[in-house]
Amino acid sequence: MRKIFWAVPALVLAGAAGLIYSNGRDPGPEPTAESERTSAVYDFTGEELTLEAKGAVRISVVPGPGGKVFVERALRWTGTRQQDESWQDDRLTAGFTCAENCDAAYTVTVPAGTKVRYSGTVTCKDLDCGEA
Repeated sequence: MRKIFWAVPALVLAGAAGLIYSNGRDPGPEPTAESERTSAVYDFTGEELTLEAKGAVRISVVPGPGGKVFVERALRWTGTRQQDESWQDDRLTAGFTCAENCDAAYTVTVPAGTKVRYSGTVTCKDLDCGEA
């Protein structure tokens, strides 16, 4: 019984010391907000383009000159990030996630008259657009 009597206060003191130690430690620097602007150009001679927006990606599609698809990206994030993008068979897939404060604004310029099919957050101006 005496051992139990002394063991309880010892456990309480050890727990309190651990709590004070863990709360008093320097957690390191706060993550800072970051941003990046990039662009790409893809050859395009088709009549229909498919866009897939995943995660924090928002795509605005506008008409432009023929023969190419122009992609402009404005990315913002805090902490770690994951960006995936692929162009294959007249299909652009873009994904973006991060620890916090994620934003991925894409502007995709396609040849005038292109039929656009999409999934995710996509808006079109002056084009034939519809959900895929």
